[in-house]
Amino acid sequence: MKKKKQYKFNNFFTKTITILTVIAAIALIVSDFAGNIDPNTFWIPAFAGLAYVPLFLVNFAFLILNIIRRNKWISLAPLLALLLGWNIASDTFSLKPSSPLAAKASPGALRLLTWNIHYFQDIYDSPAEESQASMLSLIKSSAADVVCLEEFAIISGDTTKGIGTIKKHLQTPYSFFQPLEAPDRGMAIFSKYPITGKGMIAFSDQPSGNQCIFADILIDGKTVRVYAVHLESIRLRNEQLNYISSLVKGKEDNIRPSKRIAGQVKRAFLARSEQVKLVKDDAAKCPYPYLICGDFNDPPSSFAFRQMARGMKSAFAEKGSGFFPVTYYRGLLKYQIDHILASSQFNIRYHHIIAQKLSDHYPVLADTEL
Repeated sequence: MKKKKQYKFNNFFTKTITILTVIAAIALIVSDFAGNIDPNTFWIPAFAGLAYVPLFLVNFAFLILNIIRRNKWISLAPLLALLLGWNIASDTFSLKPSSPLAAKASPGALRLLTWNIHYFQDIYDSPAEESQASMLSLIKSSAADVVCLEEFAIISGDTTKGIGTIKKHLQTPYSFFQPLEAPDRGMAIFSKYPITGKGMIAFSDQPSGNQCIFADILIDGKTVRVYAVHLESIRLRNEQLNYISSLVKGKEDNIRPSKRIAGQVKRAFLARSEQVKLVKDDAAKCPYPYLICGDFNDPPSSFAFRQMARGMKSAFAEKGSGFFPVTYYRGLLKYQIDHILASSQFNIRYHHIIAQKLSDHYPVLADTEL
């Protein structure tokens, strides 16, 4: 009798593992293909794309478990799902050894830094002037040649004086500031090299910080274009972030607010899809080698990233380190959403995420060489 019960239990356990393995594999395959499916055509896979990292880890665990149990046929399901997303995995994870922040750029390389500075509002609610000083000190220590700042603000209240002070501190004689939400708020590019042209790709005619600006920069007789992008934000409020954290931890059972959050996420997916097309259309006509960097508000598994990165080199994939790199670290939703991409004329020499908690994002830098 005891053997019969043991057999039934083993049989139930085997079937359960098999069913869960297949379900997890299907979910990961959907996530694998999310980057190729325009959310404006079919938006559901975009949510699976956001879950790529946990789905990857779950499938890897099921692969090991089924190998140990010598269930080779079922092992093929997670193995296939993992292999189908190989390109996504290389943009998401890196087993390269971590490297310290290099004091200066690689010889002959252009060092680019991108950072969403949250209007110089640090996470400790320090006075604006103190927060600005800390952030500018970090940027200066990075030895970046070109600095792209999203959610930029003029703290002094005087645009000319404020920009001049920052240029002097960073030792970047050239700059391009584009006001967006207000005369003293927008996006900015600072450069140690001359800016010979500049412009904006408007994502919306409404006052919004989610836009794209670019600067043509003359470096040793060669011109390169740098695009700084801030793709559509989900615009989650603090109480919504706290709600998500409580829901995941099992401390919240009211699912009604989650419907509104899902709607906001969907809206952002659709908007980013259109914004990426605008940037790529402009880049396709660009007469110069170009770099695209900034706050994509989407991880490497997303449609926005995969389409933006098509035909380009990802600085993280080429030279980045960290099994699970994070650039937005606030709250439960920790993602790599700040990226640096280079057109095919560039080689990537170095990539580093500066993990200092000042803004709600970490600064990202890369050394690129024509």
